[in-house]
Amino acid sequence: MVAEVLVFYRNRDTVPALIEVLMHDGGDGARINAARSLAAIKDSRAVSALIAGLEDEVTWVRLRAAGALKRMGAKRAVSALVERLNDSNKRVQERAHQALRALTGRALGPDYDAWRRIYPKRSK
Repeated sequence: MVAEVLVFYRNRDTVPALIEVLMHDGGDGARINAARSLAAIKDSRAVSALIAGLEDEVTWVRLRAAGALKRMGAKRAVSALVERLNDSNKRVQERAHQALRALTGRALGPDYDAWRRIYPKRSK
């Protein structure tokens, strides 16, 4: 609930707490709203946590993370977003594709292999 309220405050001082929620909170709703709040705040400190959020087990967290990365202009998320083109959920695939188009300016369609040829997978 706190993360949901923080969406409307857009206070950069809340970013570390929101990152902690996104990365470690057991509640699906809390992680979803933390990603939503981080998107609204647009603080670059959240990019790594949002990239990790792309692999969350909850579809809505992955959707919010992809949207947040697009909104923030987080170009370092491109490789991770390419991976979401193979997501088990079609909506996450579409959101990742939208983010990739916005971040790269390329219109390669939603084809994973086409994107991967240009943006090779990075080692962690």
